[in-house]
Amino acid sequence: MIMMNGQHTEFNRLLGLGNQLLMARQGLANVPLRLPQADLDKAN
Repeated sequence: MIMMNGQHTEFNRLLGLGNQLLMARQGLANVPLRLPQADLDKAN
């Protein structure tokens, strides 16, 4: 498990960023990095 800590940290960081984007699209949070709406739509 100890050797996987780095991977889990990176996974949690990406998961957190994804959650921030979802909340921002729903108007529940402000994300410092504003992405154009077109870029967000392409990710779906």
